[in-house]
Amino acid sequence: MTALAVGVGLRPGTAAERIVAAVRDVVGEKVIGCLATLDSRAGEPELRAAATMLEVPIRAYSAAELAGVAVPNPSVGVADAVGTGSVAEAAALLSGTGPLLITKRTVDEMVFAATAFRRVPVRAVLFDLDGTLVDYYAAADVAVNAKLAQMIPDLPADARRRAAIRWHELTELLMDRFLAGELTFAEQRRMRVHGLVEHLGLPRWDPQRVDDWMADYRSRCEAGWQAFPDVLPTLDELRRRELRVAVLTNNDGNQQRMKLRKVGLATHLPGIFASDDLGVAKPDPRIFHIACTDLALSPESVAYVGDRRDIDAVAATTAGLQGIWLNRGPAAPESRLPTISTLTDLPRYLDHA
Repeated sequence: MTALAVGVGLRPGTAAERIVAAVRDVVGEKVIGCLATLDSRAGEPELRAAATMLEVPIRAYSAAELAGVAVPNPSVGVADAVGTGSVAEAAALLSGTGPLLITKRTVDEMVFAATAFRRVPVRAVLFDLDGTLVDYYAAADVAVNAKLAQMIPDLPADARRRAAIRWHELTELLMDRFLAGELTFAEQRRMRVHGLVEHLGLPRWDPQRVDDWMADYRSRCEAGWQAFPDVLPTLDELRRRELRVAVLTNNDGNQQRMKLRKVGLATHLPGIFASDDLGVAKPDPRIFHIACTDLALSPESVAYVGDRRDIDAVAATTAGLQGIWLNRGPAAPESRLPTISTLTDLPRYLDHA
């Protein structure tokens, strides 16, 4: 089925739910390749939220670019307001191939047009790190279970399993707070240990004991870090195709660089974009745009591969990249997002992208 590039003209502040409903009114259940609009509208939070709900990228064009496109239904009023006689039709034509399949149509005070979506060839691939390239979670699970056995040697197996689950929940929750700038990296580590101690019903530990526990946990975790077996063959194939590769990760940059060295990937992936270095984290589109700017490539020519559907694949897609969900777990419900179960599937996906 041919995907559509959907041009959108709308007023600032239009609610995301209204945008999604209007888009579906225009295109029905046809596959949407992207939303396309004026650059001054592309950053609107509600339009970005709509793109996230639809799981599609936004392509943005300047008024000058749009004004240079011949359209069947130009508007003098639109030209006076934003500097181009057409937003929806011109944006659709710039993002697609061939003639308009849906000419100018107004729904709920928004204007739409569509043409066949034009996919840009991938010139670089960015990868998430933990859970995508490095089997961090298996190492963390082994490490925390060893520490639990030290803390309470006779802890029943079911209670140990629940405590390990709670540790992983605390890790995700407090890492999110670190990424949001609410905690330092050291603070989130200490709070994770305090949370685990509280979960186990133990008296509160002093700071030194917390730091000693975390240091030993980190040492055990680092000893278990391994690259997934599908990583090196995939990187070799991407290099053979002369595609550029780098890492984009939500974490402390120094720790992630050390991780790449320990698992033998540092020479294969010398470029790393880390949220702590850049001051912005996924799912914020700015971190993806910083990486694309550094690579001197347009977002649509860059693929991003990650194991989390929300902050990896959906976030990258909404930022304008070609987001790909690496689902290493059990089969998930069908998704509109490109999905692979192993990195060895990535070159084959790129052949048909």
